[in-house]
Amino acid sequence: MKILAVVLSSWLLVACGGGGSGGSSVTVSVDTGIFTVSGTVATGKAIAGATVSAKCAVGTGTATTNADGTYSLAVVGGKLPCLLQITNPADDSKLHTVATGNGISMTANITPLTEMLVARLLRTEPSLFFSAFDAVFATGTITSSAVFAAQTDVGTLLIGTVDTSTLGDFITTTLKAATSDNLAGGDAHDRVLDVLGGKISGSQLILLVSALARLPSLADVKQVLLTLGIH
Repeated sequence: MKILAVVLSSWLLVACGGGGSGGSSVTVSVDTGIFTVSGTVATGKAIAGATVSAKCAVGTGTATTNADGTYSLAVVGGKLPCLLQITNPADDSKLHTVATGNGISMTANITPLTEMLVARLLRTEPSLFFSAFDAVFATGTITSSAVFAAQTDVGTLLIGTVDTSTLGDFITTTLKAATSDNLAGGDAHDRVLDVLGGKISGSQLILLVSALARLPSLADVKQVLLTLGIH
């Protein structure tokens, strides 16, 4: 009985965070399942009033973009990775991005560049995958290394059209977008999107995204880009 009492007392001491000098508590890693995803939605100009929706390995979240294109959404009881979709209120067009990692606060910009990246990553058109979201497939596919490889493909494809090498990361690099009230207010990331928008129209982007999704060879995708008259 004395031994049992000692064991129970030791267990209670640890559970209550006692037993260390200075009254420090035992560090326990607890997955609360609550995280936030934030970023900027832009095409060279901020997209304001857009609905942002996230579907994650576990959990969902929604938000609306501010006048400067920024957003922040919370996923409660969730688990990464996530696929995010925005619907542009001006024309109902959609753009996508992904959020990966293991923290409680992730950055995920949503732009035409991330749209192309996601198409290459998933090897299917992003809007179709979002509609029929497969959490198991997403978990195995949306990894940091795969995202990096997809971005490399998109950057290589755009050589000679748009220089994306200064961005570092399409998804997480800081993005401050120009707005209707401040057309010159965009940062370097936003200026890359300006150049992209001047070279690739909305209809051409749709065709290019489809090619990135369905054609395994990057050379074949490049041929589609040239056929579209994009230089």
